[in-house]
Amino acid sequence: MVKKHLKGLLDGTVLSTVNREVTSAKQPNNYTVSEVHLENCPECERPVFKEETASRCMHCKNFTHSQCGTTYKSFSRHIEDELNGCLCVQCVKSPCIFLCYPCGTQTLNAERYRKRAPIMSDSDLTNSWSLQIQQRTISQEERDRRSNRPVKKKRTKKEVEQEIEEKAIALQQWLKGIQCVKYSGGNVAYYVKSLVDGEEKAKLLARDFIEESVLLFDEEFIAMVKEKKNRSKYHPVSTIVQENVKLRAELWAGCEETYDNFNECLRTKEWTSFKLNYNGSTPITPEHRQTMRMVDSALECTDEERDYFISLGNLEKKKAMAYVPGYYIFLWKVVQHYHHGATTNPNDINLVENTAFEKPNKWIAIPPGKAKLQTIIQESLQTIHVPNVFQQGTENSCAITSLANALMYKNDKAAAYELMKHKKQCLATTRRLQFLTTVLRAIGYTVTRITDFDVLNNASNWPTVCGLSGRDGGRGHAVSVCGQVLFDGSVSHAMKLTRENLNWCCGAPGTPVNYVKVYLAYRFEMLGCIPMHFKHVT
Repeated sequence: MVKKHLKGLLDGTVLSTVNREVTSAKQPNNYTVSEVHLENCPECERPVFKEETASRCMHCKNFTHSQCGTTYKSFSRHIEDELNGCLCVQCVKSPCIFLCYPCGTQTLNAERYRKRAPIMSDSDLTNSWSLQIQQRTISQEERDRRSNRPVKKKRTKKEVEQEIEEKAIALQQWLKGIQCVKYSGGNVAYYVKSLVDGEEKAKLLARDFIEESVLLFDEEFIAMVKEKKNRSKYHPVSTIVQENVKLRAELWAGCEETYDNFNECLRTKEWTSFKLNYNGSTPITPEHRQTMRMVDSALECTDEERDYFISLGNLEKKKAMAYVPGYYIFLWKVVQHYHHGATTNPNDINLVENTAFEKPNKWIAIPPGKAKLQTIIQESLQTIHVPNVFQQGTENSCAITSLANALMYKNDKAAAYELMKHKKQCLATTRRLQFLTTVLRAIGYTVTRITDFDVLNNASNWPTVCGLSGRDGGRGHAVSVCGQVLFDGSVSHAMKLTRENLNWCCGAPGTPVNYVKVYLAYRFEMLGCIPMHFKHVT
């Protein structure tokens, strides 16, 4: 099979990572490749683009003839009796190129644009109908040659798929040296320049392929390149794009096992644990980490002191994947970079990876914090008209923001704002639920740890932060409850505590996931004398 019909690479792997599901592969003919011969305009020395027999400069608007390299101006711009910018004498003699009558006939002796057709009388036409057409005779030698001509054998489906795969691999290798791109609206494609063996070459590649698999849906860069004023020049690509095509090429050139692991990672919707596997005896210091290398298969492990590999696990599904491809980890980081923002707070994958380097060969929990990137939920779910004061936005801060909103609901504003002061420290740890207990315990709350918490039937008026587990095995989101009120930091208002609303909290836009259970919860109570300003606690 052609790399399982090119799934996950030719069809835009970033979408698969964002939506946590593998999309169907596009047809290979959508990714046509056209070679582009680079030429420069002799007047302004900028690149020109080929249009049939001539190449047009997008800057000075002049043309370059493909045979002699000299330029000519169109009829409307040509000045009579001046040869500046005209073609050379040899090229002007071509019947397909015409300047103007004064210049062409008097100075350069070019053929006229219009030609007279020979006149034929009716009698000549009638006589031509009666003429016998002599049939061509074929010699015996020609017959023998035709009969001995090898018959072109129809290729099998496997052979066709093998050819497509070889061309796709060759294209990935060619893209490793990508430098810049230029959008061509007429062709609905991109001109791409790449360094191949030290030489700059260009190809015309399909728009969908470039935007999905190469530019990784960088909407800001794509919009800039497509602006009309920017279509006449090449634009350098980012280091992220260069790293992307490099890792893609390595994945395609690697073994089938690595490619299968990559697709399996895409099919698994949620990972809950991360482990760095290292068999060396040298402690992983910051200096030693700089010399280490991640490998994608056991065959690549050649030095135990240098090589390591990544494993991912899903505790709910009791599933683990060893030798996770580096390209998958790269895409994970890119998705968080684009969709959660490159802020001063560390992205979760970077935080988990750094923790794994500090604790090699141990499973590290991937912390809850998934943002839905929306502030308004369906009207049918928005039944409690209590505004959420704190919004998580694109940050992975669902645990701390939901609990702070619950504290505001019971009118403990001092505790809520004190909690939010520690948001940065909370995001810097992988044990975020446990971190919340430390902060609130310090200001007088009693904390109770509850495992396998039945949130629908064991309600309490005191705030309880809950780590949710969905049907897909994911543990990427946390909410808080007070009585029958549900707080989710990704929406503008509180919700009623129902199973349907919990299902919505576990899912993502376009990806419904059913709620299964609360795998871990902490309840915060104020024992003894309850302050008079507290609300909704009795």
